[in-house]
Amino acid sequence: MPSLLRPPDLPGPGQVPRPPAAFEDLNLFQLLQDLYGADELGVAPLWYQPATEREIHYRQAVVRDLQSPPVRETADRFVRGMRGVWSLLATARRRHHPVQQQLRLVSAILELTQVVEDLARGLDDGAPTSEGFAGVAAAVRAYLVSPGYLRMRDEARTVRAQLARVRFRVEIHGPAVGVGDPQDEPDYAAEVRRTFERFAAVDARVVIERPEARADWDRVEASVVERVATLHPDPFAALDTFTARHDPPVDPLLSNLERELSFYLPVLDLFERLAEHGLTGTLPVVSPDPTLSLPALFDVVLAAKQARDGVPTVTNDFSLDGQERIAVVTGPNQGGKTTLARAVGHALVMACLGLPVAAGTTAVVPLIESVRTHFPQAEVPQDESGGLRDEMRRARAMLAGANARTALIVNEIFSDISLPDAIELSGRLLRSVSDARALCVWVTFLDEIVALQPVVSYVAQVDPRDPAIRTFRVRRQPPDGRAHAMALARKHALTSEAITARIRS
Repeated sequence: MPSLLRPPDLPGPGQVPRPPAAFEDLNLFQLLQDLYGADELGVAPLWYQPATEREIHYRQAVVRDLQSPPVRETADRFVRGMRGVWSLLATARRRHHPVQQQLRLVSAILELTQVVEDLARGLDDGAPTSEGFAGVAAAVRAYLVSPGYLRMRDEARTVRAQLARVRFRVEIHGPAVGVGDPQDEPDYAAEVRRTFERFAAVDARVVIERPEARADWDRVEASVVERVATLHPDPFAALDTFTARHDPPVDPLLSNLERELSFYLPVLDLFERLAEHGLTGTLPVVSPDPTLSLPALFDVVLAAKQARDGVPTVTNDFSLDGQERIAVVTGPNQGGKTTLARAVGHALVMACLGLPVAAGTTAVVPLIESVRTHFPQAEVPQDESGGLRDEMRRARAMLAGANARTALIVNEIFSDISLPDAIELSGRLLRSVSDARALCVWVTFLDEIVALQPVVSYVAQVDPRDPAIRTFRVRRQPPDGRAHAMALARKHALTSEAITARIRS
């Protein structure tokens, strides 16, 4: 089966992987919720397994096709159309009367044929160039001329036409309702239309609701249909035979295509909305080269929320060049350090899925096979091992098997122990990270660890006129030596803000 996610000669996905532990720390579950909502199609698990280098380039070509308006419009129409088909099928199964179920199924199949034929025309007109879309277009064309599809389409049209020719008369005498042949009565509907024609609006849109589209038939409606079926057995027998033969009607080719398009389209929609707020998303260069360059980087989860709230998002430039593997981020509390670290994590995860990243157009990302995190966790009262032991246990798990294709996001580790111990343990951990050649972003209040290993220093900035004001800018520069002092001041409520608040109270 052709795929928009992987080349045809690569094996398909095996067992659905478990969600990576890092997704919680990086707020990526929130991003998946924003993108896919209830996720009826099961798209979120496609994020759990990083792609190979070949798959990444394959997917990026698909994204470039989807950035072409004709292809994008075709894809959007197809996904919307399939949503309508599934809705019709779902309501068919909720109906209690079998004939109403069958009529709803015919409507769903006719809608499906329209959706698929529109897809084929759109792909022909849009002329996508990626290997993925070429395979899909060829498969859709083959499906449209397959005997199974042609029989389903033609039989559905025949059944609908036969039912449309059924005529009957309803006689109502008080509480009694009878059904019979129409005989030679005039077309009263036509007479009513002629009578009220002069009152009709010029551009009025007439909506005719088919009986099967309404909620469950009541007892009288069901009885009328059953008697009509007795008067005209052939069309209803054809309906029964047809629906038994073609349920379920959706070919796996179409359901798989809908799921894979739904992997890409919400991401593109999100970046288009963010572009209205001056934020750039781009397909990065992804290669085994260790260089990481993320100009105008931003936290895509935070940016989506701030865009909804009308709050501007600050971007930052982040890079690790050549042999640089570890970035240590220091600076004042709530100054954007963790946001920057999460943004790097988002970019690495999304780039290695073949998706756009929240950065400028010259973004370059190394091929990463695993993104791991170490963030503070709430202490469990029943856990007698202590917070430090838990931190060490999780640090060892994070480093297990780490290599040059592992990315580590470390946030405020060893923040609850003495300064000498924190520096000593941080140094040991940094040496292990360096030995593994892992890429690492380390957020800390310990300016001293910058001198322990060959690292790159980033510092969160404050307003030079008022250090209490955070700018959320993070710059590549040596640490200013105040991060730990500020951490102690905050811990003991000795910051200028805390002291001022106590004086005023």
